[in-house]
Amino acid sequence: MNSFWWGSRREGRGGIRWMKWNLLCKPKTAGGIGLKNLHDFNVAMLGKQVWKLLTNPESLLGQIFKARYFPRTSIVEAVLGHNPSFVWRSLLATKHIIVRSSRIQVGSGQNTLIGSDHWLPDADNRFISTSLNESIASAPVSSLMVPGQRRWDYDAVADLFDTRDRNLILQIPLSSRREKDVWYWMADPHGLYTVRSCYRLLNNYVNTPTSGIWRKIWSLEVPSKVKVFLWRATQNVLPTTDNLIWKRVETCWLTSSLGLIGPQPSFLNWLELVFSCCNKKMCNLIAMMCWRIWHRRNEKVWNNKVCSVRHVLNSAGNYLFQRQIARQKSEVHNATCFQGCHGAICWTPPQLGWLKCNVDAATFSAQGKMSYGGSFATLMGFLWQLAVHLSWVVLVQGMLKRLVFKALTASYSCPNGYGLILDDCLAFAKSIGDIEFSFVRRSANTAAHVTARVGGSLSSFEEWNHVPPPWLFTSL
Repeated sequence: MNSFWWGSRREGRGGIRWMKWNLLCKPKTAGGIGLKNLHDFNVAMLGKQVWKLLTNPESLLGQIFKARYFPRTSIVEAVLGHNPSFVWRSLLATKHIIVRSSRIQVGSGQNTLIGSDHWLPDADNRFISTSLNESIASAPVSSLMVPGQRRWDYDAVADLFDTRDRNLILQIPLSSRREKDVWYWMADPHGLYTVRSCYRLLNNYVNTPTSGIWRKIWSLEVPSKVKVFLWRATQNVLPTTDNLIWKRVETCWLTSSLGLIGPQPSFLNWLELVFSCCNKKMCNLIAMMCWRIWHRRNEKVWNNKVCSVRHVLNSAGNYLFQRQIARQKSEVHNATCFQGCHGAICWTPPQLGWLKCNVDAATFSAQGKMSYGGSFATLMGFLWQLAVHLSWVVLVQGMLKRLVFKALTASYSCPNGYGLILDDCLAFAKSIGDIEFSFVRRSANTAAHVTARVGGSLSSFEEWNHVPPPWLFTSL
């Protein structure tokens, strides 16, 4: 694969391998090009089959595998066994990855054991760490709930478990609308297994150290070939004279007077310094100038065409200007055709006979709390209200509003605790009757956003009718 990527011929052979394949497979934010590691991608694809065996053991395929390889246990405790098939060997090679990153979302809690099942929402340790006697460890999780109710028995949990286990247990949401204990995938915010999330987990993309320079390069508003050129230049994999000599290539390259010379030890250090001192508009122009200098250098080397520095700079600026004009026309056309897909950007009053509610939330990690604000509007007047100190917010902290909107309007159900909260919201919305959800940008949600932010400094629930507070006037 590496030979094909760097190959210069039609069949992908020849050429110089400027970087190793594992470096190319790094994400763009970590200095790679974002290519797929085929082995890890295959493991992630096989993991999807293991996930089906775990979450749907009653399927025909699940029953066949269970009868053949684990008749007395589940897929979690299954082992390779005697005379296994190639398919079973392949599935077992990925089973530990799936089991390690999966948890049980407690429903009724009757089928989940306290001491031996994977039910704590901790990425590092899915089991209870408190030393328990055998009778408690073998008891179902439902014994930790208030009898006849779907809520945790706080006193029992506080007496039996240490601080770590107690905090993890109490942050698990419970709902009377879900009876069955189900598995969910921790690497996905919706709790559903995806090949993409497993691939990112295998490559440890969540904890991969990133550099701001890579994000700036790939977010530049310049042609893709310019971005690739900057990436190759910062990685020092351009076919310069020094690099060709280092690769032991007999070169006919000449030294060009257009090369970049500076006090920095490398082009990467120089680019980091320049990008840190310039705004995004100037960064776009600098990227075009670097690419144009390299382009004119090649013209000098191969075709012996020489031009002035002023011509190089003017052509770079003109190329960038023409591209920006074309892109602005395209964006205007897309905004006209697909404005509803990206969310409204300006607040609009509701239609006659409808009540409109704008909501937003804010988290305050240092204080361990959150607040949420909402503005209600009709054609007759306004109602402002605020609520603070929600103990269950840890479960939805960090979720993108667009994902919440998608989950509220889609037909699928999320198996994790986040899905339980959404199910309660949908059930409440259904009891109201005619209701519609929509996603709007912050510019169309300023009042609710400001109310939520101010809520962090309030000590109790506040409500304003007809006349909003003074700090909200500028947002109306």
